[in-house]
Amino acid sequence: MTSPKSDTTKEAASGDDEMVVSDAVLKTSKRHSERHDLPNAVNKAEDLDKVPDKYLSGDPKKPLVLKVAPNESYTYALNPVKYCVLAILTIEGLERLAYYGINNTETEFLTGAYNDEWNPGLSPSAAAAFTSSSVAIAYTTPFLGGIIADGAIGK
Repeated sequence: MTSPKSDTTKEAASGDDEMVVSDAVLKTSKRHSERHDLPNAVNKAEDLDKVPDKYLSGDPKKPLVLKVAPNESYTYALNPVKYCVLAILTIEGLERLAYYGINNTETEFLTGAYNDEWNPGLSPSAAAAFTSSSVAIAYTTPFLGGIIADGAIGK
């Protein structure tokens, strides 16, 4: 059985059957085979030898490049996880420093230990209750946010 030919198709004979393959399929398979030529992971300088030149930037700190437009490109580091982990640990450390710095001085401020003229004038027990409440709110708010995000918004 034969099919009508067009400018965008090519016939390939395999035995007695004929197969019609369009140019779009050929281009897609060519792009697909080019992707298989790329390495799966490029984490070390030795892996750069496997990368085609069009994906190399020449910058030793960020040697990989992705060109999305003629005047627009993005460069990437070899092992970005290292930088992400460093950023997360730094931010978490600064967050803990701020939290415990405020938490430890909040009761003294609320009772007026720092300045008698400028304070809320709470008793020590009321200041401790306020501090404990703020700690409880700080620890339970993420759980409530997760429940709202997963239960109501995430659907």
